[in-house]
Amino acid sequence: MPTESPTVTLPAKRKTSRTGVVLLFIFIIILASFGAYSFSAWRKAVADNPLTAQHNVIQTVNRLAVTPNETPQVATVKDASKLTAGALASVTKNGDVLLIYSKSSRIVVYRPSAHKVVDILSVQAASATQK
Repeated sequence: MPTESPTVTLPAKRKTSRTGVVLLFIFIIILASFGAYSFSAWRKAVADNPLTAQHNVIQTVNRLAVTPNETPQVATVKDASKLTAGALASVTKNGDVLLIYSKSSRIVVYRPSAHKVVDILSVQAASATQK
């Protein structure tokens, strides 16, 4: 009696569509380009934010000098000749940054061009009763 050998059927190989692979590759390239552009635009927006610049100045001054434990108001001197306060007018130059600590009545004069704290001044606010 002849024995029949069992026939084994192998699953058919799937043909990959070359067009599908190319389209997937193009989609991934477009998606990566969009992500890179969005990240670049976000980084530029963060860097150009004035609050970020103020925060950087405050952190720099905090590393250079001991400052009061409060959030200062930040002002940049555009025209030093218009300052009339004696001590403040004598130490500031155009481009200096003033950190004004109102609770502790202090003004820190920071010169970004020299990366130095020029002076820390004590100020007295004019009272409301003076005319």
